Amino acid sequence: MLLNSLGRVLVASGLVAVTSFMASTAAFALETASVVIGGTAPKTLAIEALPANYPVDLTPGLISKDAKVKDLTFGSNNSSGLIVSTPLTGTFTLSNGSGTPVDFTVGITPDTNAPVKYVTAALGANVYETTEATAPNTAYSLYIKYSTNASFQDPGDYAATIVLNVADK
Repeated sequence: MLLNSLGRVLVASGLVAVTSFMASTAAFALETASVVIGGTAPKTLAIEALPANYPVDLTPGLISKDAKVKDLTFGSNNSSGLIVSTPLTGTFTLSNGSGTPVDFTVGITPDTNAPVKYVTAALGANVYETTEATAPNTAYSLYIKYSTNASFQDPGDYAATIVLNVADK
């Protein structure tokens, strides 16, 4: 009887030991999960022509005249910078459609004393490039270089449109 009772105690304590071992093993189990996260940085590529216009002197006989025609702001958050492009040349035409046109090339410079970079055939249509990100409200000046007819320039109002394209590098 003592042996029988002792056997029951051993079986019961064995069950308790197995149960507690199984419970503690589950507490040390390790599970892992990978969480993929992402986001998007908005593009800040921008160009703006500010309201003020600068008058252009079309007096006859001007040779390689540089004239500031507009204040600009442009920039991009692209770390490689941006490119501003425009056609190689433009033309002032008389408002009535006749008269002697005035051809010009376009240039851009930062609002400092830096020299104006004009579009040339060698540069293609790229008139200005940055090599790093710049704030979208960074100030620049738009210039034209032109010559008027040496002997006469038809009187009247002349106009031209300059299209500037800005793109990330």
